[in-house]
Amino acid sequence: MTRSRGSREARNFLQRRLRTEHSRLDRAIARLEAQLHLTPDDERMLKQMKKEKLLAKDRLSRLEMS
Repeated sequence: MTRSRGSREARNFLQRRLRTEHSRLDRAIARLEAQLHLTPDDERMLKQMKKEKLLAKDRLSRLEMS
């Protein structure tokens, strides 16, 4: 395996992982937002998940642009 092929495979793996994480967070956020009432802990968790989702999307975008 050449170095470029290994790098490409690693990049593809990371892209798949980031897409999976983004989708998982999207579903979890939707479940929380569907609740009629959120506790303060739920609100904090929702805020953290939204940050993580955005970070995953940003990392994925940077990978796709490089």
